[in-house]
Amino acid sequence: MEVERSRPVKPPPAAAALVAWLIIPDDPTKEPRPRETLPNPEDPEKPLIFDESEALISQFAAYLRGPWSKWSVAEEPRRKSIFIYDKLFNLLQTIETEGAETALELVWGIGVALWQTEKHRVRYPMLSQLVEIDPIGTDMALRVRHFLR
Repeated sequence: MEVERSRPVKPPPAAAALVAWLIIPDDPTKEPRPRETLPNPEDPEKPLIFDESEALISQFAAYLRGPWSKWSVAEEPRRKSIFIYDKLFNLLQTIETEGAETALELVWGIGVALWQTEKHRVRYPMLSQLVEIDPIGTDMALRVRHFLR
């Protein structure tokens, strides 16, 4: 298995009229949402209300259906890949730093056998393979491959 080193991509910018209104999380699983009100520079006693502007509501809906939705669909798998890469990279560093003092091995398990006794529940891989993590080239992709002794 190889995992490329990726960087997260920021959400697309909204139209200028929406920027002050929107709260856009840097998470493809969480939709942007509008603020309910904003201060009114012309009349501080009467705030601007998002739901009272049909133009803002339609621009927001178009942003959600268009640029944000496209970004979310592309970004969600990228974020999962980044999460896996980070876990593997941290594991590689742990093995390299602590492996000098203690013999550490990385084993990849496939399938799970479950066994329930009165006191214990046992979960064990049905097949296991000794593996190693190798950084590849200058782009720092990681390769998990079977360990050759």
